Amino acid sequence: MNIFVNDEPIDFPGALVSDLVAQLGLKPEGIAIAYNMDIISRDTWDTFHVEEGMKFIVIKAACGG
Repeated sequence: MNIFVNDEPIDFPGALVSDLVAQLGLKPEGIAIAYNMDIISRDTWDTFHVEEGMKFIVIKAACGG
């Protein structure tokens, strides 16, 4: 299926947000994922179903000041 991550289209064969994190090669620590401008709670990544055309934003924490 086709979805968008940070406005970039990607082909996503998975079903859950946790699958998306794995496909993107991200470590769960230090990131947040939003859908419809709402942060998806990390404890629901294994149950939040991804559907065709969904648009996600991945936010990475950064150190600095």
